[in-house]
Amino acid sequence: MIEIIAYHLGLDLAPYLAEWESDSTEAAARHMAWLMHGLNSSVGHDAEWYAFLTDWITGPTPAAIMERAFFATGSPKVLQELFDGLENHRLWREH
Repeated sequence: MIEIIAYHLGLDLAPYLAEWESDSTEAAARHMAWLMHGLNSSVGHDAEWYAFLTDWITGPTPAAIMERAFFATGSPKVLQELFDGLENHRLWREH
């Protein structure tokens, strides 16, 4: 969806990421974990929006979103998804 918003529609990602930051639901955190695992845009690597997204992803916000849900959930499945997302976030930060 991020690629569609930024690349195909040419929209600014900032308001969408700000909305994500303000969403404290478990679903928002799970989507963040999925993004950490699956982000691999074939069209965006040289684009300004991809650089902006990469800066955002490697910052503290994605981890905060996932950690908030990690400590609030009781589901083993969700715990694993969020743990994996946090690990992928760590790997993104190291690149």
